[in-house]
Amino acid sequence: MVFTIFIIIAVLIAVIFSAILLPMKLYFSASGGSDAEAALSARIMLFNGLVGGGFKFENKSLRITFFLGSLQVVSFKAAAAIRKIRKRKKKEDAAQKQDSLHEKEKEEGVKSQSISFSERIAGWQLKVVKYKKYYAIFIQAIRSIIRIDYCRIRLALCFEDPALTGKVAGLIFTINSLLPKTCSIQPEWDFSKRFFHGKVALKLTFRQYLFWWYLVKLYYIIRKKSEDTVAFKGYTLKTQEA
Repeated sequence: MVFTIFIIIAVLIAVIFSAILLPMKLYFSASGGSDAEAALSARIMLFNGLVGGGFKFENKSLRITFFLGSLQVVSFKAAAAIRKIRKRKKKEDAAQKQDSLHEKEKEEGVKSQSISFSERIAGWQLKVVKYKKYYAIFIQAIRSIIRIDYCRIRLALCFEDPALTGKVAGLIFTINSLLPKTCSIQPEWDFSKRFFHGKVALKLTFRQYLFWWYLVKLYYIIRKKSEDTVAFKGYTLKTQEA
């Protein structure tokens, strides 16, 4: 009995750590245009794409689906859930309106003490200078954690002026030549009518183990900076006392 409980606990710990550390696969697609309604879908797959779920919004209907690999296990419409969310949102909006009335009354008494827009910009500039050295670490972390497996964009369009259509085509081909190999734009043309239609398909890999690594690294950087600041303040006080 004890051995069985130990095995169950070990399996649960292994599953939790696998869900936290193994990469996630993220899928996103959207389509729409002048000749069709917008459609949107997204999917998140845990355990490096083994198990996950997602949604698809099309024709004003939301469908929730759970996957085992590429196989759809459960799929259902979320009409009832949407109605509950709308009712809850109406109640929250009514409560927010009452709170906003009270806040406006308070703001009228402190308008003279409010910070001007120029002072806010100056504050933002100070924050940019303060955290400037962290930008390189942040960009490096984002590039390491998130990998673009593919990004495919299909554009079908036509304008009334053929010259304008040609200029847009040249611009799209120029942009396409500058994109990395994993990204591409596939244009299509139809000079018989004026229309626009687009479709985007995106797949990302979120490396969770690198996310936790950079999070721990950031924690130690901030901790070291705070310790250095405290040490510097203590040294300054001792110097002034002497």
